[in-house]
Amino acid sequence: MAEQNEICLKCDDLLPAAERTALLFQMSYLYLAGYPELERMIRERALNARLLFVSTQTVMFKCVCTSDNLVKTLFPIIKVAIERNKPEMAKTYLAKAEGWVDDIIKAAEVMVEKYENENHTLSETTSSICAKKDEKKEKNSKIKQAEQELKNFEDKLKTITEAQIPKQKEIDDAKSKYHQKIDDMTRENKGVADKISTMYFFKARLYVKTLETSQGSENAMLSSLEKLLNTHMSEMADLKKAEANMENTIMKKRMELMRLQLQEGTLPSPENLEKVKESLCKIQTVLLEILTFWKFVRELLKKMEANTFAGNDLMEDLVDFKDKFIEGITDAEKDWAEFGTSCKRAQQMFEVQNKDAYKFLEMTPSSLTTAEWDKQRAGLEERLCQICQTPGSASTE
Repeated sequence: MAEQNEICLKCDDLLPAAERTALLFQMSYLYLAGYPELERMIRERALNARLLFVSTQTVMFKCVCTSDNLVKTLFPIIKVAIERNKPEMAKTYLAKAEGWVDDIIKAAEVMVEKYENENHTLSETTSSICAKKDEKKEKNSKIKQAEQELKNFEDKLKTITEAQIPKQKEIDDAKSKYHQKIDDMTRENKGVADKISTMYFFKARLYVKTLETSQGSENAMLSSLEKLLNTHMSEMADLKKAEANMENTIMKKRMELMRLQLQEGTLPSPENLEKVKESLCKIQTVLLEILTFWKFVRELLKKMEANTFAGNDLMEDLVDFKDKFIEGITDAEKDWAEFGTSCKRAQQMFEVQNKDAYKFLEMTPSSLTTAEWDKQRAGLEERLCQICQTPGSASTE
């Protein structure tokens, strides 16, 4: 499924977002050395983010387990049910699968809300820091020049980001036309349509394989729509790459500005916390998409249980498509195994973040010597600039 492949890519995006969150918290903590009240606020927010990551790790583990159960339990049972023409054999396991998915949905809904609340609290912390900032101090020419240069790059980033809006609309429209074409083809052949609804759960390409038996002349149009969708996906990937590169440039410029502000005795702007919020929003967005995906899967499971295995007639009719159906399930096992692996990577990443990334909270930045402080600052800047998301492109399969 296209949705499944896209979620795999989104899971891979969690790593840079989570790493950046911890590094930006550490950078904010470091730059606020000498401001005990602000240090305490940053520490509190960082600890809460760490707890969010612990809970997110649990959600990803549920995704791993459910994917594994689908591959090792549900799919083999459905294969046997088809081969032996015993629909009742599959119904019990479909109901169990719905229960697994419901568990993920409930956990993901809670996490999406927690991230929303944390972002709101983080905004309040940022406002508190801004209120303490000394706005009366006259800025020298170097700071003004650095601020203007940063703004120029931020304007360029805004242009790149805004270009993604119409491109995403083109992707959504292409997806809609692609799936609408499949729906039209199935409606024209009612004998195939009931089976297609079940096959879609396993792999979208199975639509095409099955429809080839009755509507080969339509496949050229379907292939054309698929190529158009992949073209839009590739163009979006280019925009994402340009966005990531520009974000890296802005990160470097922001660090330069913060160093200048410190040199002039000015409290640095809390822009790092704004970037923390952006990273947390990215993680929240991925969780929301994971939530939407599993809701989609749940509806497909319900439809399979209610329609495809509702009676012997459909199971008997499936005999004509048995080989293709079994082939689709075999393909699905590979796809779901890959999906589970992607979720596993995300789960392990959050585990590492929870264990190692927040050790900086064990020290007080104001206790560091000048040499120690500068060494930590340089290391953080280097690591932040190395984090560059590599966007992928999803296919229609």
